[in-house]
Amino acid sequence: MKNTETSNSSVKTKLIKSLWCLLLLFSFTTAFSNNQKVEISCSEFDAQIYANGELMGTWKVTIIVKKNVTTVITIKKAGFVTDVFSILYGDGVSPEKKYYRILVKEGQTSNNQNSSAPKSKEDKLTELKQLYDKKLITQVEYEESKKKIINE
Repeated sequence: MKNTETSNSSVKTKLIKSLWCLLLLFSFTTAFSNNQKVEISCSEFDAQIYANGELMGTWKVTIIVKKNVTTVITIKKAGFVTDVFSILYGDGVSPEKKYYRILVKEGQTSNNQNSSAPKSKEDKLTELKQLYDKKLITQVEYEESKKKIINE
């Protein structure tokens, strides 16, 4: 009977030590993570999205952004102006969780976030409502973005 109790006690001790090790490992990797997930989407469902030259998918993709590495995003679709932007992560700069880009047809004047001319709140809200009406963004995304625009 004593051998069984000793054996059970030994197993419990090893199990507790193993759980503590796993907990510490998880805490360490979470606290010092060098990667962050980022969602990239665009107005054209069949546009190709590239990260650092590698095709990641179309319309809406999730990528891993590495710390202290600039990630270059390129969005392409025939008949549209290619959209290129960079995501920075590190030295006190954290990337957004989501990026939404509006592609512009070739030869068309841009009136979106890719242009250098600032837009009025009314223009931004109108554009946001159009995206929601076309079911390109969810109601939650619409409400969050609407609040941000109103509070600018």
